[in-house]
Amino acid sequence: MKKSLTTYRTALAIGMLMTLVLSCGCSLRRTANVNNKQTAQIASDERISQYITSSKIDIEISVAGDDPFFTNDDISSIDVMKSIEDKGIYLMFNLSEIGLARANSKNINIEDKSLSVTANGAQALTPPVFGKIRDNCLVIYGVGGLEEAQDAAMIMTSYDYNLAIKNGYTTQEEYEKSLVVEEPEYEDKEENVYIHEPEIDEHNPEPEPAPPASGATIIYRVRKSANDAQSQIGAFNYIDNAIRLAEQRSSEGYKVYDQYGNLIYAP
Repeated sequence: MKKSLTTYRTALAIGMLMTLVLSCGCSLRRTANVNNKQTAQIASDERISQYITSSKIDIEISVAGDDPFFTNDDISSIDVMKSIEDKGIYLMFNLSEIGLARANSKNINIEDKSLSVTANGAQALTPPVFGKIRDNCLVIYGVGGLEEAQDAAMIMTSYDYNLAIKNGYTTQEEYEKSLVVEEPEYEDKEENVYIHEPEIDEHNPEPEPAPPASGATIIYRVRKSANDAQSQIGAFNYIDNAIRLAEQRSSEGYKVYDQYGNLIYAP
């Protein structure tokens, strides 16, 4: 009787152990299937455009209010993606080796948490946006439509576009047009002409200026300094034209000097 009871208990214990092992195996297979499904979905989603990050733009991604968990060094490029499942638009941050090491070395808990994504200190994405780390990438969703996602990617990767937005322009092209300074037009009157001086010989620099003679014609030169002949961009016998050109190029350091080296006007 005792032997029979012992045999029964042994069989029962073995059965329970087998049930537990099978149950765990099924659970692991289900988890693997879910992860494989997510990976397969990302692999088959449509990539609309890709942008390479710039060292001139500081990207910081954090849970709102916390220190950033990813920065420029962690991100190699940004993809604008379209989901095949629900046709939604999302951003995929492709992680560099540094980013992958950081993601693997620390438990980054961002599930269902609002994220802050900034570029050079300004918000690149309008909160709230959310993220997940999947398939060695950071996926940001809740970004809005295609145009919003592409604009955000450009702000985080194109320095010129970033400057354009910061300066209040809606496109990079508008910003670039604002930088073009048209050459000024000068009157063609005899007393108001542009004086074409001979080219400067680098091996024979100009002599030291002599003091102005009484009643002599004055030439007004637009240069960065009196002795920097190579920087000269204009010479006039009418001072107003020289001043006008110097003011238009004042941000580059141009001033007005007479032919004797005297500073006449500094914008």
